[in-house]
Amino acid sequence: MVEAVEVGRIAVSDAASLASCSEADQNRIIGQILSGEARTIGQARRNPDDYYPTPMWVTEALLQVHPPETPVVVEPSAGDGSIVSVLARHGYEVHAIERRPTCGKALELAGATRVTIGDALEMLPIPTDEGIVGNPPFGSDLGFSFVKACVATGAPYVAMLLQLDFFSSRPRAEWNNNHPVAGFYPLGDRPSFTADGRTDGRNYAWFVWQRDRALRRPLVLLDPTRRQGLGREGS
Repeated sequence: MVEAVEVGRIAVSDAASLASCSEADQNRIIGQILSGEARTIGQARRNPDDYYPTPMWVTEALLQVHPPETPVVVEPSAGDGSIVSVLARHGYEVHAIERRPTCGKALELAGATRVTIGDALEMLPIPTDEGIVGNPPFGSDLGFSFVKACVATGAPYVAMLLQLDFFSSRPRAEWNNNHPVAGFYPLGDRPSFTADGRTDGRNYAWFVWQRDRALRRPLVLLDPTRRQGLGREGS
């Protein structure tokens, strides 16, 4: 807990609120926050499925600057349909994939034209000419797994809402430089993924991949003198 407070991941007031939790719950919650699996203490307590609904304005912003050019869009981690509803309102046919059966009806009401209950990572990658838009789960590095699986489908358009520093690791950076983005759109306002309107102190961006299109230069710059796992040469 002291480490989490010192690095700014938990506020002192929030740390005090953990006193009412069991030692096992304290260890689980703090571990999730330090590893990045949870963004706040409240989310660690309330969201075992790593479900954080995307505010509508976030998807609206993407469609204003870099919309899919395909009539059908897949949402691979659809939840209750927060992204689905915006896409449907803009005239897209939406194929929603969600692993929780209890979300099926909500996705239909949100405007999904097709709902598949199952794990998208077990279904992908399969070749597709449909676009893909999603806010993937982040726990246990699932975000990176979703990105790789979606891009591997060969979809003409893949947009993922990710943390701004998503590629700030050697494996992710090297993968990105082999699969460079076609669009990169940081959110100037921090979105809230919880009903209380609070933000988690992190910054987010839409990362867009398009088949046969890329930015002129790689997004992530790497230190050429560094040997992976060995630090810097000569040190």
